[in-house]
Amino acid sequence: MPRSLPCFLLLLAVTSTAHAQSAASAEADALFDQGRTLIKQKKIAEACTAYEGSQRVSPLVQTQVALADCREQNKQLATAYGLWRDVERQTRAPIDDGMKKLNAFAADRVKALEPRLSKLTIDMAAADRVAGLAITRNTAPLDQILLGQQLPIDGGSYTIVARAPGYREASVTIVVELERDTKVVHLPPLDPLPAEVAPPNTTTAAALGARAVAAPEPPPSKMLSFVVGGAGVALLGGALGLDLWARSQYDDSKREPDDFRQEDMWQGAKTKRFVAQGVAIAGLAAVGVGAWLFVRARSYEKQHAIDIAPSVDAHDGESRAGIVVLGSF
Repeated sequence: MPRSLPCFLLLLAVTSTAHAQSAASAEADALFDQGRTLIKQKKIAEACTAYEGSQRVSPLVQTQVALADCREQNKQLATAYGLWRDVERQTRAPIDDGMKKLNAFAADRVKALEPRLSKLTIDMAAADRVAGLAITRNTAPLDQILLGQQLPIDGGSYTIVARAPGYREASVTIVVELERDTKVVHLPPLDPLPAEVAPPNTTTAAALGARAVAAPEPPPSKMLSFVVGGAGVALLGGALGLDLWARSQYDDSKREPDDFRQEDMWQGAKTKRFVAQGVAIAGLAAVGVGAWLFVRARSYEKQHAIDIAPSVDAHDGESRAGIVVLGSF
């Protein structure tokens, strides 16, 4: 008879009513039933996931028994060992014969699994444990208090990484067999990162005669002022057209004999007039901006204008000719 079968029969004897009565959630019941179905279909890994979900939603010692048995069948011996130990601790004060049998069964599983466990020791010299050291085993954090200790572990591939601020990370990858394997990983000392290059001292550069030349500001464009001003004039023209249209519609409404039609025409004329006022304000603003841009461009040209004029200088009976350059830069 397979080892998992008596466990399953024992589980039915203890939980056939307890699970249905104690489950805090229908979701937990559904996941538990799904796990049992998957076990029958030999889908062990999927069954373990279902049992784990049921236990997470509604923790029960009976569900943990099923999960422990499933992990053992899936060759996750260290995980199964820990689950069976928890079951044994939770059933040490049995309330009935079923729980007493379950406690004895869990104790037997712990005793049977212990010599089969694979173990891994991760160590690092005390002198190499720098400030801020963080160690992970397959992304899971490992407390430094566990360094140097031989710990049960499921078989598989593991990458151990050591990190610390200001140091290059160090990593070691190792493969642990499913059963009765013993491995030791010694993490190397971390290499410090190179010091950052300090930015140049501007005061020292100035003392050495280095001068920073600012890029000249581009001259304002007259074309932009014409475009903005032209848009403003167009808006003013549009506003005038809308206003004339509104006035015409208002005059027509006065002659309309139908009261409802007259009211509708009057409201339409009123709306057009409000729109005309808004467009006129936008047009005036655009003309103002265009004028300001034009004046700014002219002012820039005058400030940077260069005049070249001939020069004649008479001194001590001698005449000297040349040119004079006038302007600002």
